[in-house]
Amino acid sequence: MAQLKRAMLSIVDRSVLMADPSKFGKSALCVLADLSEFSTLVTTQDPPAETLSALEVCDCSLILAPEETDLSRAGNVQSLKR
Repeated sequence: MAQLKRAMLSIVDRSVLMADPSKFGKSALCVLADLSEFSTLVTTQDPPAETLSALEVCDCSLILAPEETDLSRAGNVQSLKR
């Protein structure tokens, strides 16, 4: 499955990574892709300084989404270009 996801990432013009704040600064057993392979990161809290720096280096946009699950309010998303 990871190989298929990597193949899909290699052919798209834009890719979005959605991650909750608990994932920042953690090691993973399996890594799908490097942050630089994504065009946008969506999360609910500002990432740590090192992640913000990495976003700037790879020209990846940051979107801070509300911490609610009511999708009818999904239009209330704050977008920040870092």
